[in-house]
Amino acid sequence: MTGGLPTPPGVLDRLALMNGGLDPGLNKHDRVSVLIPVCIIEGITEGTLIRQALTEVGYDARHVGLTLSKGSASMPPDQRWYKDADGYYRLP
Repeated sequence: MTGGLPTPPGVLDRLALMNGGLDPGLNKHDRVSVLIPVCIIEGITEGTLIRQALTEVGYDARHVGLTLSKGSASMPPDQRWYKDADGYYRLP
């Protein structure tokens, strides 16, 4: 997989592989919710880059952005990720 994203080597390939291995019964929202933390773990922590990375593996950038916002707005214990003071996404 190719892409112009400033990501560590192989990240987009690993995202594509993980996406392909997800349960086919999962809807796109649940798939994006699984892949966002993977992006964060892999070092893709800026919202723009997360959207671009998941667009590279077939998701709509607007949907990814909405999911990012919703997941970070929840309060613990439902919060899946958060945005720190510097604007980077982190896992709780």
